[in-house]
Amino acid sequence: MRLFFRLAIFSLGITLLLPTVLVTAARQQTPQPRYIAFSLGISARHADLYVMEADGGKAKPLIAGAEPHWLQGDQWLSYLNFDPNSYRWNLHRLRLNDQRVDNISAQLGYSYEPLESQFSWSADGQRLIFAEYRKNRDLFQVLLQNGTLSQVTQGDKYATYPVWSPDGGWVAFLSAGDIYLVRPNGQELRRLTQAGTFENPLFWSPDGRRLATVSPPAFGQRITLIAIKDGEITTVTNDPIRADPAKLAWSPDSQWIAFTTHNQTLYKVATSGSTPVLIKTGINFTPDWSPDGAWIVFIGRDTNNSEDVYRITPDGRILERLFAAPPGAVARNPVWSPAVEVPQHSLPLIASSLILLIAGFWIKAG
Repeated sequence: MRLFFRLAIFSLGITLLLPTVLVTAARQQTPQPRYIAFSLGISARHADLYVMEADGGKAKPLIAGAEPHWLQGDQWLSYLNFDPNSYRWNLHRLRLNDQRVDNISAQLGYSYEPLESQFSWSADGQRLIFAEYRKNRDLFQVLLQNGTLSQVTQGDKYATYPVWSPDGGWVAFLSAGDIYLVRPNGQELRRLTQAGTFENPLFWSPDGRRLATVSPPAFGQRITLIAIKDGEITTVTNDPIRADPAKLAWSPDSQWIAFTTHNQTLYKVATSGSTPVLIKTGINFTPDWSPDGAWIVFIGRDTNNSEDVYRITPDGRILERLFAAPPGAVARNPVWSPAVEVPQHSLPLIASSLILLIAGFWIKAG
């Protein structure tokens, strides 16, 4: 009987210990996003910035602002704040650990009035590219480390919708219906397309090989891919599906794009050009694909017309509401933080397993 009891305890210890160690090791080798940022308010001009853990939980209000964007991993957030006195938007960044706020607009000089689609952060969060009309509609770059401001394009192009390449080596932008590429120092300007029909924001694929955009209404609001290498244009959606141009969310492996349609249905489409796959019906906005590929976060409107934060698996099978907006307020623009090494809190279970193993040996010795 005593032998049976010892073996039972020993077996239980092994059963708990081995899976815990293996799962913990596997998770530590897979970087995961820790947070989701979004804004909440009656409008973009009257909103506050919020952050919550990636799997939901209590959302923490941070500061008045909208249009969050993660910088330098998950240490900083940039955001826009509307100033009713000057009646313009100002760009700021907030450090999460001590609530330090930097006024980025003050470093830009002139009378910069940023719009979300008219500026872009480099992947390292140290450089900002923005489009603004001064003498002409040009691109400008600011280095946050020292505040250096430089002009990227020189007046012969009416530049809009700039976007950084993932490696920080190029900036793409629109001018007169076509897509151009330029180095951040203004060198090697080249025209990528000859279509003359592009007019919506650009989204660079994580692998750096393609740009995605939505064609104008006259051309069916189709998701269009443009190869960086040679400017080859590929259309991956067609009528009757018309994509919303405001947000195209690339999967981290660059094989899929999540998007909403003109009637706010949530879809995904393979970049190889297969038929779009329905993810969720109803009213949905601004999808964002998690950096580990496991979830898509978005704003969904429920039957009570509340616009809340949801996440859904890319196959549409698991849907979770992460944050319910209070009456009179709407949530907007949820974004995942970049993937980082997430500490796993498995020490108590490992300790318990070891105690059972030791107990098994002690009983044997006794």
